[in-house]
Amino acid sequence: MSCSIRVLTYNIWLRPPGISESCSGDHKDERMEEFLREQLPKYDILAFQEFFGSWSNRRRRFLDSAYRQGFHYSFCSQAVRSPWSGYGLKLVDGGLLLLSRFPLQRCEELIYSASTYTDSLAQKGVLYARVSLPQGLNLDLFVTHLQANYEGGDHWEIQQAQLRQLRAFIQDRHQPVDAVGLLLGDMNVDALCRPRYRQMMNLLGFPRDLMKECHEITAPDCSQSLDYMFALSEAQLLQVTSIDIDSMATVNCGVPYLQLSDHYGISARLQLRQSTSV
Repeated sequence: MSCSIRVLTYNIWLRPPGISESCSGDHKDERMEEFLREQLPKYDILAFQEFFGSWSNRRRRFLDSAYRQGFHYSFCSQAVRSPWSGYGLKLVDGGLLLLSRFPLQRCEELIYSASTYTDSLAQKGVLYARVSLPQGLNLDLFVTHLQANYEGGDHWEIQQAQLRQLRAFIQDRHQPVDAVGLLLGDMNVDALCRPRYRQMMNLLGFPRDLMKECHEITAPDCSQSLDYMFALSEAQLLQVTSIDIDSMATVNCGVPYLQLSDHYGISARLQLRQSTSV
């Protein structure tokens, strides 16, 4: 049995109100509405980073619109229950969102224990959900957004701690005989910096990097390749039909932005098969 799905991972750059590059507010609503019209219908499963729900109803409006397009299942970073928690002062959620045309089960969130600078004000972590696909297939889906590297600082030690937490979280939930596995997200580790990339892969246990042969810049403002799609299953269980970096350039003339985010998206068509061990 097999199933073909269209997947996108995308740092959509919809930060909370009051955080923007200019008084324009980064044109958040305009970019979101264009994404809903022009991009969302292309996919079956989407994994977003920097789609914050705190201090705004923007994410709720997005989910309502997506539901009308057939995306009846979603799981997002949970709201901050108390500003002061065991993780320190937190003001906004983790900004992660899973959106699917197929049912989601076993939804869980892990908040990373280590963070610094303004990242420490967000509940950054990882989301997990098991997606029930046609033909009785299951997909264990993980989405994450690691610690950013702020100007003048190198936060690799914190990223390493988060990567260790991430790997343990995946190992506790994903059994290859039960489901195909996929890890998506903005790792904030530049694939074009090979020594750092190899260290990241080692900490993750060397998953299959589906972009391995075609890593290019995905964060144009810093000229780095930060966004990833990893398979946690063998090639015979998860095959890539196509995979591309999509700049998400605006289709509208006269708007004050050229693309829908400060990152590019990674889109793929994947063919999944059930393990013969099941």
